Amino acid sequence: MSESYLIMNHINKQKGAALVVGMVVLLIMTLLGISSMRTTTTELKIASNDQAYNTSFQAAASIFEFALDGPSDPATGPNIDWANAIDSSNNPVTQTVINFNNAALNNASASADAVYTDCRKVVLGSSLRGPAFRGLVHEIRAIGNATNSGGDLLATSRQTLGVQTIRPGCPTL
Repeated sequence: MSESYLIMNHINKQKGAALVVGMVVLLIMTLLGISSMRTTTTELKIASNDQAYNTSFQAAASIFEFALDGPSDPATGPNIDWANAIDSSNNPVTQTVINFNNAALNNASASADAVYTDCRKVVLGSSLRGPAFRGLVHEIRAIGNATNSGGDLLATSRQTLGVQTIRPGCPTL
C-alpha cells in the first residue's frame, strides 16, 4: 500500500468528532459565562439595596442625636421642649424636631417627631424620689429615606427612641 492511500483512508475515517466535541465545550463555557453574569448582576443589586438601606438607617439614627444633643436655636430654645407634653385640650403634643435633606450624603433625608406618651412615678436611674418628681416619657419617631439622583425612593428606615425626662408633676391626659 502506498503512503498516500493510507493518508486518504485515515482522512475518510474521521467523521467530525473533534468538531462536535469542540462545539459542546464552547456551549458549556458560554452557559457558564451567562450564569456568572446573572449572579454578578444579582449581587450588585443586593449590594446597592443594602447601601440604600444603610444610608436611610444612618439618616434616621443621626436625627436622634440631633434631637437629644444637637445645637438649639437661641431664638426658639432647645430642639425639644420636654415640658410641653399636652396642649390646652389635654391632647399629647407632637413636636417636629427637624426635617433635613442632604444630597451630599447619597440623597439622604430624615424627619423626626417627639410625642409625649406617659408619666412615671419612679424616675428610672435617678436618685430623685417622691411625689414632687415625675418622669415624662416621650417617643422620638424618626424616618430616614434614601433616594437616587432622580428622586426615586430607594429605602426607608423607621426608628423609635424612648426618652424620659424629670419634671415636677405630671400632665393628665
